[in-house]
Amino acid sequence: MVLFLFLILIFPVLIFSDDLKIGEEFKEGDIVSAETFNQIFDTIEKINRTITTDDLIGTWSCDAMTTRETDGWTNKGLYYAVEDAQVNFFLGVDGTGPYQAITTSAPSPFKRQSTSFSGRFEVLNNKLFTKNDFPGAYGSDSNAKIYDINFISDTRFELTFLETSAETFPTNYSSFITCDAAVKVPAAPTKLIAENEKGIINLSWNDASIDEEGFKIYRKVDGSTEYNLLGTLTETSFVDSDTSEGIKYFYYVISYNENGDSLKSLIVSATSDSIAPTIISTSPANNETVAKETHTIRVEFSERVKIVCPQSACDLGTGAIYLTANIEGSSRNPSLRVPYSDPTYNLYFIVMGTAEAFDSNQSNIQVFVNKNWIKDANGIPLESDYTFSFNVE
Repeated sequence: MVLFLFLILIFPVLIFSDDLKIGEEFKEGDIVSAETFNQIFDTIEKINRTITTDDLIGTWSCDAMTTRETDGWTNKGLYYAVEDAQVNFFLGVDGTGPYQAITTSAPSPFKRQSTSFSGRFEVLNNKLFTKNDFPGAYGSDSNAKIYDINFISDTRFELTFLETSAETFPTNYSSFITCDAAVKVPAAPTKLIAENEKGIINLSWNDASIDEEGFKIYRKVDGSTEYNLLGTLTETSFVDSDTSEGIKYFYYVISYNENGDSLKSLIVSATSDSIAPTIISTSPANNETVAKETHTIRVEFSERVKIVCPQSACDLGTGAIYLTANIEGSSRNPSLRVPYSDPTYNLYFIVMGTAEAFDSNQSNIQVFVNKNWIKDANGIPLESDYTFSFNVE
């Protein structure tokens, strides 16, 4: 949320969710890498800086709208439209020297006519000036026309008709035009996940495109600065078995087609780990006799672990760590069931209220540690359940 407010304050632009795709939505707890930040700011810079001629050069697919009936345009009820018209911005040379040219398919999305449009263009102060004044067969208009340019993303811009130079508002030009890059690269993959499985890192992602030829997986080792191409494939999963114990790896995936590469997916990381955590001490210790007022059960592990449970809690009545004992005259089953999301060396829970106590003279109270709900930071679970016992004086 802080990042979002910062970007809005610094870059007060109109952004549509379907047009500005920086990969995918961030979730609470996500770590934003430098590469992802650069991708965000590169996109924002594109749509906020002063537009230049180079931004328009190329082929675009444009939709235009007007409220006036126009020959060759489609009646949409409240307005008339041209859809998927081709618009070419290019640099040319003729007998007068170099010029910036615009041509369209028929009907044109610029001029309200059933034929194509050809002319010159200029870009100044985020405004597009067009004029049909090519020498020779193209004819001429007496004045240039002015459109306001608004880049929504690096592959989409909008044109809003403004006014002519020193003349009344004309009726023969479209009011609003939306243009998308005609040569489209595929959408970036989403929901990339990297999971360690005993030293092998499994990658999976969602295909967000319909026109990709495949995917490229890039990886870098923690501490290095460059990503290297790890593989090219058509599936939406990949197994990285070329890893070293204890090394952290960063990954991103792109989709590609004949027109080029998509934006990067979000960058994820995983650490290669094939060593399971173990229990190195408990409190109470195994077979220890404790006071009736002992309230806390604590288990220390060889590495940082976390509790992972289905839904919001482990099995009701058992849990990740649990016991059965007589407390204040009744049998109880205190347990640790709330998931620990942050890895820690110690797991503990309070077995009773501060004013309560164990019943006296209890022996061999069993404490069970459930291997199913405890894993280390890299996803490796305990190899087996663990049990220890204690006595009450």
